[in-house]
Amino acid sequence: VTFPAHFRLMNHKMRLNLRQKNCARRLTTILAGWLVILLAHNSRAQTLQLVQPSQTDTNITQFNNYHYAYLNSGVPARHQLFVFLPGTGGAPAGYTDILKTAANLGFHTLGLMYEDPNTMNSLCGDLPDPNGYRDTRLAVINGGTNAQIAIARADSITNRLVKALLYLAAKNPSQNWGQYLDAQSNVNWPLIVIAGHSQGAGHSGLIAKTYPVARSLMFSDTDWWTPDGQLPGQPASWISTPGVTAAEYYFGFVHVQDPLIPYIEEIPTWNGYGLAQFGGPLLVESNAAPFFGSHMLTTDVAPFDGNYHGATVADSATPLAADGVTPLYQPVWQFLLTGPPEPPALQITRQSASQFQISCLTFSNYTYQMQTATNLRTAWNNIGSSASGNGAAAIFNCTNTTPAQFFRVTVQY
Repeated sequence: VTFPAHFRLMNHKMRLNLRQKNCARRLTTILAGWLVILLAHNSRAQTLQLVQPSQTDTNITQFNNYHYAYLNSGVPARHQLFVFLPGTGGAPAGYTDILKTAANLGFHTLGLMYEDPNTMNSLCGDLPDPNGYRDTRLAVINGGTNAQIAIARADSITNRLVKALLYLAAKNPSQNWGQYLDAQSNVNWPLIVIAGHSQGAGHSGLIAKTYPVARSLMFSDTDWWTPDGQLPGQPASWISTPGVTAAEYYFGFVHVQDPLIPYIEEIPTWNGYGLAQFGGPLLVESNAAPFFGSHMLTTDVAPFDGNYHGATVADSATPLAADGVTPLYQPVWQFLLTGPPEPPALQITRQSASQFQISCLTFSNYTYQMQTATNLRTAWNNIGSSASGNGAAAIFNCTNTTPAQFFRVTVQY
C-alpha cells in the first residue's frame, strides 16, 4: 500500500455571478478549475438589499451611502457572515463583485459603509507614538477620540454592523441574519469573515487581533510607521502583537506595482502577521488555487482601469478573464474566502493485515472524503461516506487489496 503524505483537492463551487461594469449588465460565470459552468438558477436566487445606515440608527447622520447585503438562497448556507470594509473614501457600491462571489458560496454578505474620509497613513505614519495607528483604528472600529480622529460610537464600524444586522433580521426574519448577533445583540465574531480594501484591510487586520473572527482577508494595505518622518520605517507595532485570532486565519492579496502600498513594505507587514510560516509570496496568475497553501498572494496583471491600488478587489479596477466579463481574481477570492487554512495531515493506523484507518483533523464548513485509485493516471473512487468538518478528527476505514492502492483525502469547499 502506498500512502501519500497528504492531499487536498479544491472543489470550486460552480456559481453564477452578475457583473455590472460600464453601465451594462452581463451574464458571467465563475471559473471552476478548467471548467466553466453556467447555473442560471443561482442568479435568480441571489438577492440584494440596499440599506442606508441612517435607516438602522437615527444617530447615524453622515457617511450614509448604502450598505450592500447579498444573499443567495439557492446554495447551501455556510452560516458565516462575510463583512467587507471599503477603502478610504469608498463605499460598498464599488466592491460588488467580491460581495456577489461570497454570496454565491453560501455566505450572508454585507458591504458595510463606515466613516472613512482619511487614510490611516496620513493620520498616523509620522507619529512618535508607537500605538498611534492602533488607537486611531480602534476609534474607527469601536468609537473614540484621540489627537488624530474623533468617531462617535454611533458611527463606529461595530455599531453600524450591529444595527445593520438588527435591521436586516427584522425586515427578513426568514433569512436568519440574527444568527450573527448574540443574545445581548453583540457581534457573534466567530461567525464573521472580516475583509477590506486599503484602509478597510487594516481595520480587518486589527479587528481579527481584537476579536476571534473566522478569518481576516486584507487587500492592499499596510500601516507603515516612520516615527518623526525617519525612513525607511517599519510596520506599526500592533501588526506583530499577538491577537485572539490565530495567524493561520489571516490572508493578504496585493498588486506588486501598487504605488500607495509599496511591495517592499508589504513583505515585512505580512511577516509581522506571521504569514511566512504558510509559504512565501505567490503570484496568482502563475499558479492555481489552492496556491500551495500560501497566505501571501500577489499579482502583476495590469488593472482594468489603470488603478493598481484597487486592482485586487475594486469593481472598476479588477482585470477580466479571457471571456471578457468574469473577474480574473474570482478563483483567488474563492480560495481566500473558503480555502482550508492548512492541508490536513493524514494519520495512518494499522488495524490488521488487511484493515487500516486514515484520520485527519477537520475544519468546520468543509466536507472530507476518502478516495482510492490503483493508478495515479486513472479516476479516483470514493470510499464510504463523506465526513462533515467540525473541528475534530475524521476517521476513514480502508481495506488493503491487490493490486496496491493509492489513498487520499479530498476537501470540498
